[in-house]
Amino acid sequence: MVFLKQTLPTERETAERTSHAYIFRGTDSYQGISIDGVKNIQRLLESCHTFLEIASLNSNEVEPEKWDKRSLFVFPGGKCHIWDQLFKATTIRKIKEFVHDGGNVLGVCAGAYFCSRIVQYQISDTQVIDRERDLAFFPGKCVGPLLSNNQPETNRATIQEVKIRWESDQSEGYVLMNGGGYFVPDPGVPANDYQVLARYADEPDEKSIAVVKCKVGEGVAILSGPHFEYSWEDIPFSELIEVDPEQEDRLGTMRTRLQESNHFRLQCFKEMQALFQTNSLSK
Repeated sequence: MVFLKQTLPTERETAERTSHAYIFRGTDSYQGISIDGVKNIQRLLESCHTFLEIASLNSNEVEPEKWDKRSLFVFPGGKCHIWDQLFKATTIRKIKEFVHDGGNVLGVCAGAYFCSRIVQYQISDTQVIDRERDLAFFPGKCVGPLLSNNQPETNRATIQEVKIRWESDQSEGYVLMNGGGYFVPDPGVPANDYQVLARYADEPDEKSIAVVKCKVGEGVAILSGPHFEYSWEDIPFSELIEVDPEQEDRLGTMRTRLQESNHFRLQCFKEMQALFQTNSLSK
């Protein structure tokens, strides 16, 4: 277990916050996990919570039965098909029980795929992942990638920006996208099983759901296709342009859009954290 931050709270502060945040890091070498994603999520959590103990966990250290029900468990970006080899079936069951009993989960990009009932992911023209997932916090499919942006020679997604509309106030801004998907609820799912927090502003209705809050028993899972944890400053634009000068105009536009949308990005993430805190305060 790697502790990223530890600050002792007062009794009042303990009552006002999620007691701990645990970020999944795959293995000690971050197998199947974006290291930058873990660091960026840590930084944002620290900015939202003055007093919060944050730890990154490898798959063997994930022990939900020991966590306070106000805790937050984070599945960051990465390659979730690798996680299948890391998690034991008993651990997946315990994660489900943790959330059902009142815990909180945040799933970003790969984490959103991993936490949906069905994942459908187009790897290439001839290769598609289409399978059911055991956590199934979202009652439906996470389908991706939303943007057809794979590099044919490597099958690696190219980062792009996507316009997001936050539903509570209809504000809009650009956020990083890197292979994330959209959500399609199962037919007949009760309206109170999930809430749409954000939509892709330029996509048709059937492909528009970008962020969902799922009610899972007494707990909450928030799943996001886009990467709200990435600031424009986290992206090595100069290096990307040096590797592929033909992309300079596109990357320049992307940098400007993300920079101008930075306040929007932060406000969206803070609203997600407020929803977790509301759930925790009910315990």
